[in-house]
Amino acid sequence: MIEKRVKDFLQESFLDLGDFTYTFEEDNKELIVIFTEIFTKPFEKELLFKEIEGILYFHSISYGHKNIEKGQNIKYFWIELLSEH
Repeated sequence: MIEKRVKDFLQESFLDLGDFTYTFEEDNKELIVIFTEIFTKPFEKELLFKEIEGILYFHSISYGHKNIEKGQNIKYFWIELLSEH
């Protein structure tokens, strides 16, 4: 269930932005998305998603858990994805 929700979120987020390559690893109730290509360039980053009480959250080292179903919180996903750390 969580993998489908995250996959839908990623497909909607990356619409018209170019090629992104990623795989999934499920660990209990968390889903790790492992990116290997972003904007057609090699890239290495892992991002964590989790469902809490039926709501999809993205975990950021800098910002903690953010409800990505709220439109204003998607910025934290992009900041974390594109950051150098």
